[in-house]
Formats: sequence, structure tokens, C-alpha cells
Amino acid sequence: MLEVKVEFLLKELARKLFLDKNVSLEDLARITGLSVEFIKTTLEGLGVRTENNIVTEELPWLIIKSWMSNYDIASLALSSGWSTFEELCSRIAELNGFQVHRNYRFSLGGKRHEIDVLAYRENMLLAIDCKLWKRAPRSALKRAAQAQLARTSSLAKILSSGTPFPWRLANPTYIFPLVTNLYDTGAIIEEGVLIVGLREFKNILDNASYLALVDIGCKPLRIEPPGLS
Repeated sequence: MLEVKVEFLLKELARKLFLDKNVSLEDLARITGLSVEFIKTTLEGLGVRTENNIVTEELPWLIIKSWMSNYDIASLALSSGWSTFEELCSRIAELNGFQVHRNYRFSLGGKRHEIDVLAYRENMLLAIDCKLWKRAPRSALKRAAQAQLARTSSLAKILSSGTPFPWRLANPTYIFPLVTNLYDTGAIIEEGVLIVGLREFKNILDNASYLALVDIGCKPLRIEPPGLS
């Protein structure tokens, strides 16, 4: 019964945060019928920030913290208006200082490609494939990694040729192909491609650097955009 109450509370809080950044515990009490004391104790237990009885946590972190406490992130995301998993991954990257571009489409050799999320910071460009999987066999993860490596290799070719791009890239820039999903896979490397569950995705972005990614086995593609020195 307690878990049902907590999940109901989190869903309503997620909906409110999507519409209004200023959500008071009193508002939540009126909406849910739960006591302010219960709401405050529950949120503190989840590590959700409040100040003067106002929720100060940003929506993506609410979703992450809820999920890390075993409350269903997919239903939370949908109930709060997050229509796609890509939106959530993008917001996590932005909160870690990355510039983000979603659904980047390009063509090479007559073939069209799309990368779910591009995240750029300093001399690192993360090419992220977002899989809304809760479970996946190792063989499926390997196929996803191979496909993302192929897309990223094509991206490297067009960027090296001077194709217009959302950002002015450093010279050189290192492109890291990455696959993330809801399944808590930890960090897996397949053919130099990093595969991570959402929990580990957040942790890696917290401390992402060229050396940190290479140290865990990632193999970046180096590009030197023309016209830059």
C-alpha cells in the first residue's frame, strides 16, 4: 500500500513539474489527499530537493531519483509529458554541461541516417542511440552497438568533409558512439561502443572526459573539421 501511495505521489509531482516549476508541498497534499508530513518525508527519503516546502528538484532528476529507488521511470516519464526517451537523455546531457541536438539527420552515399541525440562539450561529441528497452539479450545490445558504430562512422565522414553542423567543433574533435537504455546493464563495451543503462549514463556524464571514456574502453573517431586550426 505504501509503494502505491509513493508512486501516485511521484506521478502527480512529475505532472506538476512539467507544467509549473514551482510546486509546493501543500499543492501536492491537495492533489493527492496525502499529508504534507508524509510527502515531505517521502521526498527526503528519495533525495528529492525541497526548500521552504517548495520542490526545487528539476524534473529529469526527479525521474532519475525515482527510478533509482525502483519506481517505474517509464510511467513517470509518460505521465509527466516526456513523450520520448530521447528527451530524458537529452536533458540529462544538458544538465551536465553538454550542448544537445536531437534527431540529427544526414545522408551519405545516397543512404539516410539519423542519430537520436548528439551531445557536445569541449572536444567530445557523443553520438547517442536511445533504446527504450527494459530487458535486452547481449546479442541485441551487440547489434545495436554495431549499428551505432556504422552511423557514427558515417557522421565522422560528413563532418570531416565540411558539412554544416549545429556547432563549431574543436579541432580535433573525438566522436564517441554510445547506446543507452532503461535496462541496468552497467557499462559494456562492444567494438569500442559504450552501452549503458540510464543509471550509469548519468554517472558517466557526470565525469565525462576524453581520457575517462578511453580508459573504460571506448574507441572514439577522430575528426579534423576543415577550416579550423
